[in-house]
Amino acid sequence: MQKVLTAIGSLELNERLKKIKDFKVFEKDIQYKEAIIDVLKIEKDFDVIIINEDLPGEMKIEQLIKNIKFINSEIKIFFILKNKDEDMEKTLYNENVKKIFYNDEIKFEEFVKEIKDSNISREEILLKEINDLKKVIVNKDDELSKYKKGIKNNKGDLREIIANKNNELVKYKKDIKNNKKVIQNKVIIITQLNEKIIEKWLNSKRNVYIFNLYNINKKIKYATKIFIIIDCNFDSIRNITKILQNMKSRYFVKIKRINFIFIQQGEYQINYKILKNYFKDYNLLGKIKVRNNKYIINKKIKGELNGISIRK
Repeated sequence: MQKVLTAIGSLELNERLKKIKDFKVFEKDIQYKEAIIDVLKIEKDFDVIIINEDLPGEMKIEQLIKNIKFINSEIKIFFILKNKDEDMEKTLYNENVKKIFYNDEIKFEEFVKEIKDSNISREEILLKEINDLKKVIVNKDDELSKYKKGIKNNKGDLREIIANKNNELVKYKKDIKNNKKVIQNKVIIITQLNEKIIEKWLNSKRNVYIFNLYNINKKIKYATKIFIIIDCNFDSIRNITKILQNMKSRYFVKIKRINFIFIQQGEYQINYKILKNYFKDYNLLGKIKVRNNKYIINKKIKGELNGISIRK
């Protein structure tokens, strides 16, 4: 059952959601932005929050989302906009909002389905696929037994049939093995940058998960490698220090899996030698320079992000 918090300014929609058996909806619809934070500070363990753009309050939307994610990094945010707004969409998705709906286009059934589907993790999907494949293998073994018992007169055909079935079994077992690797071997990238920028540096997005600083969840427990890409200024270092403490205490992430990449841009940057000393227990891969709003990434960093170790 998903625990849902609404801040939509619609008692009707709130009441309809309460009737969905898979949802446990908070008793009241939140009426202004700041009250969302007040509720989450008391009761953190919501799975989903639904927010309407028209919700009153002094707090800016981007700051509201960051505050929500800081309190509960795993909460899934659904946002309702009044009108089509591409700039706002980019901003919201950049802040890791799960899904955007529009007031005049919302169909309740689709709305509910999106929220329900968000509760199914990639691991669960893959595990289901693996179990389905295992069932197929059992069925194939049964078929082989039937063929062995049922075909006696034509030994040549029997050998051919068994060989074909065995080939199928090998393929299915290989698929299962590969799927298990998909579940276990993840690369996590934690960054302040837009996801689209990071994707340009990757040869493949398979098994790569990109998180905003305020959107880290339990997937990091299974990561083979974690890359943290941040600005080298005081605010960024202060924020990542708190996040590292949370990663180690809550998710038991080992230091040796964490790799730092620093973005060299703007004023008040911390000297790289100071950063090397401060993060001496971690693996520092170097700096990405910014020139004319373009990110200059060297071969070593790009190679490491793509699983290729490049010696100097």
